[in-house]
Amino acid sequence: MTKQEVKGTTLGQRVGLLAGMGIVGLALLTGVSYGLWRAFLEIPHGVLAVVALGAVVLLPVALAVGWKLGHLEARGVLAGLGLGVNSVLGAAADVADVRLGTVRTIREMGAPQVPPAVLPRMIDVTPAYRERDITV
Repeated sequence: MTKQEVKGTTLGQRVGLLAGMGIVGLALLTGVSYGLWRAFLEIPHGVLAVVALGAVVLLPVALAVGWKLGHLEARGVLAGLGLGVNSVLGAAADVADVRLGTVRTIREMGAPQVPPAVLPRMIDVTPAYRERDITV
């Protein structure tokens, strides 16, 4: 279900959907299990013994192949991580080089000469009180 479909459903509908999926899954599992059980009942015991022996003999081969594929996958993941980290660090180094170059350029140009600011004359706007103006 997409997010848009989920937004329009109620809790009862979601529970019903999950219950239906569970029932269908259990029905499939039961059907496959019953089919295998019936198939094994029809196969002679000698053939089943040969199949079991073959599975036991091929188990180390399956383990060795799984081990090898696991190592290959792990090396691939590590190589991918290394590639990603190297590209991120390379981009960070490029940004640092640009910043360093900018700072060097600014320092080479020297500090800009700012003329002194000429301020206007201050005017005293506070009223001059006389003693007779102050009443207590």
